[in-house]
Amino acid sequence: RYVSLVIFVVAVASDALDGYLARKYRQETLLGRFLDPLADKLLITCSVLLLAIPSTGLKEVMLPDMLVVLIIGKDLYTVLGFIIIYFITSELHIVPARMGKSCTVVQAVMVPAMLLAPDVLPVWTGYRTVVEILWWSVGAAAVLTVITYTRNGSRYVNAFEQRQQGQAQSKVRKTVLSRKERREQSNRP
Repeated sequence: RYVSLVIFVVAVASDALDGYLARKYRQETLLGRFLDPLADKLLITCSVLLLAIPSTGLKEVMLPDMLVVLIIGKDLYTVLGFIIIYFITSELHIVPARMGKSCTVVQAVMVPAMLLAPDVLPVWTGYRTVVEILWWSVGAAAVLTVITYTRNGSRYVNAFEQRQQGQAQSKVRKTVLSRKERREQSNRP
């Protein structure tokens, strides 16, 4: 448990530091913008699965199955949404929303809080309430994140389709104008 706690905290801290430095020194890349949230999703998914399985979870604070479904469902939905938007637009559109970042932060707090529970509960019985509040905060954040990304993705696809229609209309106008110009030139003596 302590090794897991250290590995998780180091992974989260190094991820945060990497993101901060990339933004500060303007070293962001498209690959990094894709891999960073993917790594976050993998870290959280593995963590919540291990915390929900009876053989690896903590009996004092066993993660509810419904919360695991919400967390993994949100991540799958986000990845599938990204893929669908790419297939529709042929554009890589990676724009993390504040709600998505907030969800990741609450999840990153929940996991260590759970790993510390066996040590804290004997001293403070109210700590279980803290962990349960984190659980339901993560669940609510997951639902709000899905809503946010659905809205943002729909807006992006709609804007893309409007740009496409505008470009098609522009091509039609150019074609009509070029035909009109050709007729005018052929009518000149």
